[in-house]
Amino acid sequence: MTSSDTIACSLRDAELKDRLNQLRTGLFARVTSVREKGEGFTFFFDAADDTVTDVLEFIRMERQCCPFLTFQLTVNPSPQAIALHLGAAGETGLSFVREMFVTLTNQDITP
Repeated sequence: MTSSDTIACSLRDAELKDRLNQLRTGLFARVTSVREKGEGFTFFFDAADDTVTDVLEFIRMERQCCPFLTFQLTVNPSPQAIALHLGAAGETGLSFVREMFVTLTNQDITP
């Protein structure tokens, strides 16, 4: 197992709490729906140009502290939603994504 296979956030508790609060009130407050798909979850956002920038910044930051996550970004023609698939292998990875990110939204998971 390499360090990128380990399911653990590298942020300290206080840093993690601050980061999650920022995401909850910022980017993840703009999630319009969430779907569980394969080994992860797809988050749908509004089609605003600043959302694309914010999602890319989220990916950049998360790659540093959670190297086991995978990201797939789909930017459709406006006004269609921006889709970010956030994944991690196995049930442990799915649980991590659910507990860390899905809970930041005010959305139920749709099939």
